[in-house]
Parts: sequence; C-alpha cells; structure tokens
Amino acid sequence: LTVRGVLVAPSVTDRAAERLADRGFDHVALDPSPE
Repeated sequence: LTVRGVLVAPSVTDRAAERLADRGFDHVALDPSPE
C-alpha cells in the first residue's frame, strides 16, 4: 500500500510547489466551477 499526499487547489506559488515536492507531495490544479 502506497500513501500519497496531494494538495488540490486552483493554484500554488512556485515556492509552495517546491516545498511540496521537497516533502514528496503533489499539487493537482482544480478550478471549481459554479454549477
């Protein structure tokens, strides 16, 4: 079993993306659209 950390957000700064990557986390961009 592999556990993976993922931050789901519309965007992250370059610095935040670097810090996430340093800690083994991923960022998935999700733009919430109103229904």
